Amino acid sequence: SDLAVVTSIGLEHTRILGDTKEEIGREKAGIFKMGRPALVGVDVPFSTMKSEAERHGVTTLHTIGSVLGPEVEESFMSKDFDEQNSYVAKSALQILSTTDAFQKMSLKGLKISPSAVAEGCKKR
Repeated sequence: SDLAVVTSIGLEHTRILGDTKEEIGREKAGIFKMGRPALVGVDVPFSTMKSEAERHGVTTLHTIGSVLGPEVEESFMSKDFDEQNSYVAKSALQILSTTDAFQKMSLKGLKISPSAVAEGCKKR
């Protein structure tokens, strides 16, 4: 994959993944790939995700704030779950738009415009 994404980490999977958000974060970081970027949502143990990203050889660990701006990240937790996921999706698409796969799609006439992203995020 071109981008690993961890949207959020909650305590609903403690029986399987661990007793704390940090333990669950280490498990979820198993999707990180060497030489590829990763994106994490706001509701994650960032220091854990950062150390796991380094351990896995992630090129860049992105956050919502680093992609969409700090003002978006500051208001993020007051948003409902669906809206939070929309911001994660917007961030992921923005990161992916710089990849070779998206560039090849553009050469074939397939484009994902900002208005298409906005329209898609409205349909939850």
